[in-house]
Amino acid sequence: TIDHRKYVMEMYESQSNDKLCFCQMCENLVNKKYIETNKIIKQPKFEWEQMYLCLCSNCSKDYILLRNNKVIWEKYIKEISSINPSFESLIKVNIGNKKIAFTGVHFAEVQEIIKIIK
Repeated sequence: TIDHRKYVMEMYESQSNDKLCFCQMCENLVNKKYIETNKIIKQPKFEWEQMYLCLCSNCSKDYILLRNNKVIWEKYIKEISSINPSFESLIKVNIGNKKIAFTGVHFAEVQEIIKIIK
């Protein structure tokens, strides 16, 4: 069993208020009760806590729609695979007309898992 909610909440929790989290899509601070965790990949063979996103309720719905568009999805995964994470504290990846912001650590973990599962 994995605790993906705990992982993303700790990764994107506000340092000044532990009741708030950053949404990875709109980048707003949102009360944790309005945060949803979304699988990066729809139906993964294996579960990794790193393969979840921290999204507000509105962005969660947008992400699901974008993730279900095959053309957008393929571009998104290709971009994740091609970005050099370097030492940036925030990495933004395009998905359709939106962006997903990752911490450097989270991005590097996601990128490595995607390499493994391909």
